[in-house]
Amino acid sequence: MDRLLSAALASAALAGCAGQPGADALQRSEHRVSLVSTAPSMQGQTVRLYVREIAPSGAGRRPVVLFVHGAGTPAEVSFDSKMDDYSWMQQVARAGFDVFSVSLTGYGGSTRPAPMANPCNLSKAQQPGYVSAPCEPDRQLPLTTMSSDWDDIGAVVDHLRSLRNVDKVSLVGWSQGGPRTQARSSASSSSRPPTTAMAWQRPRRRCRP
Repeated sequence: MDRLLSAALASAALAGCAGQPGADALQRSEHRVSLVSTAPSMQGQTVRLYVREIAPSGAGRRPVVLFVHGAGTPAEVSFDSKMDDYSWMQQVARAGFDVFSVSLTGYGGSTRPAPMANPCNLSKAQQPGYVSAPCEPDRQLPLTTMSSDWDDIGAVVDHLRSLRNVDKVSLVGWSQGGPRTQARSSASSSSRPPTTAMAWQRPRRRCRP
């Protein structure tokens, strides 16, 4: 199955000019996964992570894939773009996979730590346009850590294993998602089967006549 996933990912990455045949044969779902946060800015609080799913229509058990985003954009932007045929999730789902993506704490539709609402916590270079005069941050510690990211991913992996009754969830990390998924895979215990972690970067070129 790992070779099949590798082939599907490579095919999807090179499919920038191929169009989107069969999009109507896919079904979309949204999920929310709750956990007690270990992030420094939300320690002990309950957070809800936004999880998007794209899968082939119809019944049947399929291999499960979880996409994990990088530092700059949430999963729904990174992996399911509405522009042209740039939905990586759709491409992999067409290859026969049940495809999920998660936005970690502080990203996209997931719970945002309260300090993110204070523009003073932006860097001085980012503050113009949000505040009338430069101001000092009210929080110096990081909002999240790699460790809390691993806990987010682990909670989603456990949820998907239960939801789809599978033993294994393959992880695909893009950019900073690569270290996130690699570390999570390495930390797997005997009770959690190893996952497949891959760090890919989407091609930057765009196909035009």
